[in-house]
Amino acid sequence: MSETSEPEVDVEKYKLLFDYFKNQYEIAMQSYHKLEDKATKYVTLLTILITAYSLIAKTVFIDSKIMCNWYYIILYGLLIFTLLAIGSAWRFIFNCISLNDVGRMPNKQDTIDWFHDNERAGIYLGLVERYKESITIYENLNKHRTDNLNKAFDEIKFSGIAFGVSLLYLLILKLFF
Repeated sequence: MSETSEPEVDVEKYKLLFDYFKNQYEIAMQSYHKLEDKATKYVTLLTILITAYSLIAKTVFIDSKIMCNWYYIILYGLLIFTLLAIGSAWRFIFNCISLNDVGRMPNKQDTIDWFHDNERAGIYLGLVERYKESITIYENLNKHRTDNLNKAFDEIKFSGIAFGVSLLYLLILKLFF
């Protein structure tokens, strides 16, 4: 005589899987916010750089007499080149801090109904799927942000070097010409 009964589901296994994906979701979300903080710091650095650049450009283009000899044409070219480099860094930062749809867990009435209609193991498995989708969204956004932050950092370094060269060249012009 064989009894046909449904196999017993190991709910604890599904809970463990749920906890794992919940932890991974929180890690991905924290990484997202850390990258956002880093982008904000880059904005601060660029703001300082553009302020210093503005003071020098004002001195060269407004406060002093514009000279048309080749020494000053080189200086004007350096300053314009520096401005373009700063603009490129801003572009990558703005790409990084643009608003994005992020992965969120469902929180509407149909979610509550779904909880009422399903067994515990099924609920855990459904939430794991939702966490998995949200983690993928965060990972893609984090990769996009990381790429833009790396490019922005390279542009900020380049802008700083270009600004330093412009400043040094201006100092040489003021001292010797």
